[in-house]
Amino acid sequence: MGELRSDSARILEHGEVESLIAREGNELLRRLMQGYLDQRTAAEERCEVVTGADGADRRHCRARSRSLATVFGGVTVRRLGYSGARLKSVFRWMLEGSLGSSLAIQHVGCKWLS
Repeated sequence: MGELRSDSARILEHGEVESLIAREGNELLRRLMQGYLDQRTAAEERCEVVTGADGADRRHCRARSRSLATVFGGVTVRRLGYSGARLKSVFRWMLEGSLGSSLAIQHVGCKWLS
């Protein structure tokens, strides 16, 4: 919001100031959303084995990411994906439904690392 304190902002008309605040405010909200997602990523614990809805165990774990469009703008979702030979990856967080029903949610069971 430093731009509002600048010399150039002093000559803006009311509507231009509103547009600036809307744009910068939306970026702040996008960053808050990204921070929330990053916090969830940091708290995610790795499993030794994840069992998908198909009953197959997945022992291979790797960090995955994808872009996500939000009402505030684009963010990046980072999560641990679990897979096996010729098996689709599953993600534990999908059970929680935190990113909407547009994703293919699968039942996932987890055996925690000791």
